[in-house]
Amino acid sequence: MEKFLTRSERIKPPCKKETSVDEKPVRGTKDLSKITPVKEVDDFFSNLDGNVEQVSAYLDVAKMSDVKGEVQQIKFQSNFCGDDFHLLEVNDDMANKFLAGEKFMFRGDLDDFTVLCTASRTYHVFEVETSDTLLVLPSLHLDEEVCRENRCLVSQEVIAKKSHYLELREVMVPSMSRLREMLRESELEWTENEETPSSIKSERKLYTRGDLLEVVPMSERELDVHLAQIPVICLEGFVRLLSSEYRDRLLNDLIECIDDESLPDIRFDFVSLDAFMEHLKKTHPSQNIPVEAAERFLEINGKKILDIQAASYSLDERSVCRARISQLLRAAVRFEYSAFEKMLSQLLPEGIEMKTEYFDGLALVEETLATGKTIRYFNVEDLPESEDERLKLLFTVRPKWEHDAIALYLIDICPTSRAVNETLTKHCRHETVNGRRIYCGLR
Repeated sequence: MEKFLTRSERIKPPCKKETSVDEKPVRGTKDLSKITPVKEVDDFFSNLDGNVEQVSAYLDVAKMSDVKGEVQQIKFQSNFCGDDFHLLEVNDDMANKFLAGEKFMFRGDLDDFTVLCTASRTYHVFEVETSDTLLVLPSLHLDEEVCRENRCLVSQEVIAKKSHYLELREVMVPSMSRLREMLRESELEWTENEETPSSIKSERKLYTRGDLLEVVPMSERELDVHLAQIPVICLEGFVRLLSSEYRDRLLNDLIECIDDESLPDIRFDFVSLDAFMEHLKKTHPSQNIPVEAAERFLEINGKKILDIQAASYSLDERSVCRARISQLLRAAVRFEYSAFEKMLSQLLPEGIEMKTEYFDGLALVEETLATGKTIRYFNVEDLPESEDERLKLLFTVRPKWEHDAIALYLIDICPTSRAVNETLTKHCRHETVNGRRIYCGLR
């Protein structure tokens, strides 16, 4: 067996190099004598503050010796606090308006969504978190502000740092719910007059225009536009909404005057404010009806005639008809359609005919085998402003809607037909029946 085996020599392990106690192994071949001590580095950077020569040396080391002119040193204030500031992102137009002196106001009650208002626009406010660190400095020289002559130092202090900022999104249709709520609290009732006990008056909440501006989440211009569209008056400095009963009483008297041939100054195409007030005083001698209420009622339901010195108005057929329709429908849950149509024709001024388009956004006409054709009060102004809540209510009232019918109950929160279509596409299921799109429920 030994002929076939060859014994190899045993390999000896290398001997360990003896090292002295003072020697320590060092990785690499770097010369320790060339390593700059930490203290010297700290001293170098601390000497940069206000030292032009040190800054120049630093720029040379960083291969930035070609930097000329002003060098701004940014340093942190010793006792800065980020909670003292909120950053707001605005576009160029808003920035220019702010610099020109226009005031921006945060508005809304505690339960409202916070909005920022300019003089004419309203914006929702959202807090946004960013991965960047945003530094707040009182000043920072940019472009033309920078001195480009000899190299010099300018110190700029950071007074705050933030990782959140406020973002704005314009509100195309401001919320009316808070305004309506406040105005209903201060309604001018028909029974309210000079003889009303002061205790009752003191219990009622009254608001000035300034009070509304403090709370209602919309700009001053938008508030004025909305107030011009609803039956409100300014009485003794307070904004008062004419109650439904107040308007119904004035409507009854107005139509009675129009049908009375003995009153030539009160016709459908010409209503003298003085003649109307004289009739009201004669008809309701114990009632203190302010002239502002009668004038505002005529403005809402007509158009002022400008070429006549005395205040006079030409009535609008659609407004008067809708006012009468609303008055009748609020008196009952539902009417048989033909009976309602007959009743309405008797209560409208002579020569005025009812048109089905006057029901738009005010009443629902329905026809079933059980009840036949009926009509009931359903005013778009009484619906919730949220898209989800409104559509949920609409499909509770009626399981299927044609496009034109449901659009009438969305136009106040969707200002354009495109917005209406986008809202319906986003939230609703639909089917096509005989070439017509029918919305049949929420997604």
